[in-house]
Amino acid sequence: MSIESKSAKIERKLKAIEQNNFGFHIKSHRLNKGISMRELSRRTGVSQPYLSQIESQEIKNPSIEIINKIAKELGLPIVESLIKLGYLSKKDIKEYINSNL
Repeated sequence: MSIESKSAKIERKLKAIEQNNFGFHIKSHRLNKGISMRELSRRTGVSQPYLSQIESQEIKNPSIEIINKIAKELGLPIVESLIKLGYLSKKDIKEYINSNL
């Protein structure tokens, strides 16, 4: 695969990731896996009210530790979650990829 087509593929993936917010992202994955909020709370150690606030976007910037716990339990790439929350940008990832090719 050429660098140009690799770059286009990365760009499309990044755009798709950014289209949804983090709360929607985790809620949809949680529901698709058939995991209740109560069960996710038990598995991650994150309180159910806090999870609810994240899913409803009342809490927009949970800590990296919380993000990591939720992402791991739902089998989500942590990078996707960090992009959705604005901790990483397309530019950050592009620069990282380009510097490590």
